[in-house]
Amino acid sequence: MYRENAGLTQEALGKILGDLPKQHISNMKNNHRKITLEMAKKLAPVFNTSPVRFLDL
Repeated sequence: MYRENAGLTQEALGKILGDLPKQHISNMKNNHRKITLEMAKKLAPVFNTSPVRFLDL
């Protein structure tokens, strides 16, 4: 939801996060790959929110 609202493609977000492949972004979106604290800290400034938003706590 954050990615779509920001108008970013999976490819564009992957590049922002350090050249991650589209499949990596897709796997996070579809809960096939957990979002780590490290990844949450990278995502937070991109979407101007707290890292906690991306973690299953």
